[in-house]
Amino acid sequence: MIANEAVDIVCVGEGEIAVKELVARMSKGESINDIPNLWIKLPDGTILKNPVGAPTDLNALPCVDLSLVEDRHLYAPFAGHVYKMSYVESQRGCPRRCTYCCNQVFLDTYSKYGAKYLRRKSIPKLIDELILLKNDYGLNFIQFTDDDFLLRPVEELRLFLKLYKEKVNLPFWIQAEAWNATDEKVGLIREAGCISISIGIETGSDYILKTIMKRNTPREQTLKAFEIMHKYDIRTSGNVIIGMPEETRENIFETIELVRECKPRSVNSSIFIPYYGLALREYSVKKGYLDENYHRDLSDSWRAVLDMPQITKKEVEDIARTFCLYSTLPKELWPEIEKVEKYPEQNKEIQNKLEKTFWDIMLKRGINVDVPGYDYDGFLRKRQEELRQRKLSNESK
Repeated sequence: MIANEAVDIVCVGEGEIAVKELVARMSKGESINDIPNLWIKLPDGTILKNPVGAPTDLNALPCVDLSLVEDRHLYAPFAGHVYKMSYVESQRGCPRRCTYCCNQVFLDTYSKYGAKYLRRKSIPKLIDELILLKNDYGLNFIQFTDDDFLLRPVEELRLFLKLYKEKVNLPFWIQAEAWNATDEKVGLIREAGCISISIGIETGSDYILKTIMKRNTPREQTLKAFEIMHKYDIRTSGNVIIGMPEETRENIFETIELVRECKPRSVNSSIFIPYYGLALREYSVKKGYLDENYHRDLSDSWRAVLDMPQITKKEVEDIARTFCLYSTLPKELWPEIEKVEKYPEQNKEIQNKLEKTFWDIMLKRGINVDVPGYDYDGFLRKRQEELRQRKLSNESK
């Protein structure tokens, strides 16, 4: 990136402290050449690579300043309704080194600091931030960005439940890993107000899971986690990745079978992206599946980029397009789905019928969620009045 003529400075690792120091020094006309985490291009083209500093103390950071964001960007749909929401980070880092995930890069970048890279805000600090966001900006929904919110010990989740219910009491969404989605932890966050959990199913193939992804969450554990979440009537979302190196059509259908068993209320299927720094990118280049100079751009969204002998790019993309149909609809409809998968242009009418059936099933399964006692109509009327007043104000100027 820094080789680009338009780029003079790159921040490697976390930027909260580095960028603040950069701005302070530049405003004073002081040298910026020794700021940790920054790579700096000198006038002669030399790249000065400063070492990475210690991981940021999350408890020392201020609450996010949403006054810098236009109000309209805080409104978004979720589970059948519109909320005023924001993302909140309660912890940072993941202990796992799955080969398809950028977390391995973060762990390597901060390797000399060991376990200090995995950090979490104290519960009182987190609650204070949430109170501010609720009271100052009128948020009525929280999305926690943690890779695994349930990494926290049970004792902390008990404190979170107590303080969150007393002082915040808003519905929220989290991400979690199946190993940590225990009955006790899921029960605690459900009582606190969690209405939705997103979990990585990733693959149903033992070979892809263990040999390619280097992931140690067996299908039995994933199934158990979904069983627990269903028990507490939590809206579940399952994430899968297809188009992995060495993956076959049969492997992908093993994933489809696992998703069918999990019965998530929504499914997010993605095609593998070989980001720089990933172990699987290096593997793909070594095997000849990817050009070593490949650089992903926005046009590659939802595109397969690995040239593999056992499955074509088009086949991966076609299965990705119809993945939700295969993983949700009755198997007797699979021949019809295969027509839509392989010959979409000739089967538009069949596709429309299948998609209608899919949405009928998902609505019955509970893809939409109503929070008991929440005045959705009143919230929308209030927002409509705000927009009307803003329009009148703009017209009068």
